[in-house]
Amino acid sequence: MTGAPAAGVLPEPRVPRLGLRFLVVCVCGLLIAGAGILVVVGRALADQAERQAIAHAKTVAAGVLDGRLRPQDFRRSLGSAERRRLDALLSQRALGGSAVAATLYATSGRIITSIGDVPPDATSVRRAASGTTVAAVTSAGRRHVLRTLLPVRLAGGARGVVELDQDYGALTAGARTTSIVVAAILEALLLSLCLLLLPTLARASRRLREHVAQADHAATHDDLTGLLNRRGFRRRLEAELAAQNVWGAVLLVDLERFHDVNQTIGTRNADAILADVARRLGCSFPVAARLGEDEFALLLPGGSPAAVVTAAAKVASLLAEPFPVDSIRLQLTGRVGAARYPEHGVDADEVMRRAAVALTRAKEGVERTAVYEAAHDHSDVSKLALVSDLAAALRNGEIVVHYQPQIALASGRMRAVEALVRWEHPKRGVIPAGEFIEVAERTALIADLGRHVLATAIGQWRLWHEQGLTLDVAVNLSTVDLLDVELPSVIAELLIENEMPADHLVIEITERTLLGRDTGCRALRELDRLGVALSVDDFGTGYSSLALLQTLPITQVKIDRCFVRGLPEDTSSDKIVAGTINLAHGLGASVVAEGIETKAQLRRLTLLGCDSVQGYLLGRAQPSEQIAAAWRRSADVQRGASRRRSSSSTLAMSTPRAASST
Repeated sequence: MTGAPAAGVLPEPRVPRLGLRFLVVCVCGLLIAGAGILVVVGRALADQAERQAIAHAKTVAAGVLDGRLRPQDFRRSLGSAERRRLDALLSQRALGGSAVAATLYATSGRIITSIGDVPPDATSVRRAASGTTVAAVTSAGRRHVLRTLLPVRLAGGARGVVELDQDYGALTAGARTTSIVVAAILEALLLSLCLLLLPTLARASRRLREHVAQADHAATHDDLTGLLNRRGFRRRLEAELAAQNVWGAVLLVDLERFHDVNQTIGTRNADAILADVARRLGCSFPVAARLGEDEFALLLPGGSPAAVVTAAAKVASLLAEPFPVDSIRLQLTGRVGAARYPEHGVDADEVMRRAAVALTRAKEGVERTAVYEAAHDHSDVSKLALVSDLAAALRNGEIVVHYQPQIALASGRMRAVEALVRWEHPKRGVIPAGEFIEVAERTALIADLGRHVLATAIGQWRLWHEQGLTLDVAVNLSTVDLLDVELPSVIAELLIENEMPADHLVIEITERTLLGRDTGCRALRELDRLGVALSVDDFGTGYSSLALLQTLPITQVKIDRCFVRGLPEDTSSDKIVAGTINLAHGLGASVVAEGIETKAQLRRLTLLGCDSVQGYLLGRAQPSEQIAAAWRRSADVQRGASRRRSSSSTLAMSTPRAASST
């Protein structure tokens, strides 16, 4: 099994590594914080250095140059001696430290003199001459300078402008150094705090991993047996299916009658047996799980048909080994359903579902082990699609009612019909009731379906009556129908609306429909008070059919086809049918036998005194139009027979007279 996890071991849950994450976050945070500190502190210190440089320039302009410059220095061109004097003044008083150049301007922007290695810029002279301090960082070759222009007040009210250029790199060098030091100190403090917290976080991470592991074990294992539970088994199966080129099988094991065992020996002893079953399965198979009270699951590597049979035999032998309970030794039996992967599915849900289908088949059959077969899967997705289609079918008139004749044996005439529902599906053609009634019973649609059949059958009786036909109509009702408290009033309204006498309507029920349901029995008693006839369908196939005859106002009994099939050769079936007919007649009920397929069966039922029959020999379920034609043919046959009997009687009476006359 390439890539599969170790047998019986679940993939470990993913737990976050908090220590490593914390360390990564701390390192990233320190880097970001350091960069931020450098930027913020450096900018603040640089701004402070600029303010100090501007203040120094103001001091030079106001306190140093104002008293040493003359108005005539700015009004005319200077001679060489005067220019040397001003250059010496600027060099001695203005240059030095970070100052690298100085320039004097007239208010017109004319350069009076300039010293240093930075070219002058007269573009802002007029603003400075108006009394505004102009300061800006500008490029001067390969370096940046802080250029400050300030007004110079002279004697007599004359004005000039002085420009002082200072090396910006020299100004901010101290700021950069200081910001680096501050950032380093703060980074060191934060790193120390992280290192102090790291051991605590490591302990918390370890506890978290332990807690997650415990919680995951509790979520994926059964408390009583310690085996995997349904969730854990599904995860283990998913891991198995995720591997490449993996073949295997899932076996579902159901302990037979364990509920009775539990009630007999008590919960404590039953739990001890379950724990022992789990121990035996867990020791014998690589992966075992407890899915429910008495249901276990096994994961079988390889999963060949022979391996499944061997595993099922192993399970049987493990359960056959006695379980000691107080002073007794108890043996168990089980049923096994298996599905192989990837043959029967490639995802966990599908494999588990199909194993459950196989288990259901094993429970219903003689063999205790069943492997999934598609032919026995009656829970496919196509049936689910019928639910939505059925709702639309009721609205669109696709649900139709056909009628199967019931023939009175005494007269040979059609006396009644049984209403049988059909679905004329636009894509799938005619769908028999057996394929969609079960689906409808799982939804609220069964109630709508039952009312539709009742309304259709009773309405059809009125149409037949208007054509001169005299027939009883039998309608089958489901458990949901009988639990509807409004059913008697609905039927009463339909009878009144269609002017149908109540005794022409026969409601057919089965024993299983009423088992343990008092509400359904009350509905039947109300229908009896209306005058509706009640019939027990499939009589004799359950365990309490006689009780129905005793407790309910039954007027008709229908013998199931399983007893009719053996007539006349099977003496047991013959005795059961004869006894049922005598019992029903003794209680005042008529008898209908269904499933008549041969003339021999028909003759035998006639001799036994059966009242009416129905089956393929006499007519299949057919549309209402064909029923009318069949009724007329049976009436003609009866009239012909009556005339022949009448003619025979007349001939018999006239023969003596003829003899005497001769």
